[in-house]
Amino acid sequence: MLRKAGDFKRVTDGSLLKDEYEIRLAKTLARFEGVLADIDATKRVSMMPAYGHEVAVAFNQFYAQVPVLQAGAERDARLTLVECTKYVLSNVLWCLGMGAPEAM
Repeated sequence: MLRKAGDFKRVTDGSLLKDEYEIRLAKTLARFEGVLADIDATKRVSMMPAYGHEVAVAFNQFYAQVPVLQAGAERDARLTLVECTKYVLSNVLWCLGMGAPEAM
């Protein structure tokens, strides 16, 4: 999707995210640092794959319900959210000792 979108302006204003699926995904992504801290404190490494699954579910719901490339004024904010998801999932996979595919 990011390749198909081409260049876009990265948006850091969270108030542009209005849809419930956008907000749910953004909140899930925002928890990444806290999940890392919890894993470090509790040594419960099983939290990482569970969090990765949670991110994947939130993104799947977002992708199914929210238009991104034809979003009009919200396009850049939604593409930024997609890019953030890519980075978080890449980091989750790295923490699990796995690589992320370039394309799916």
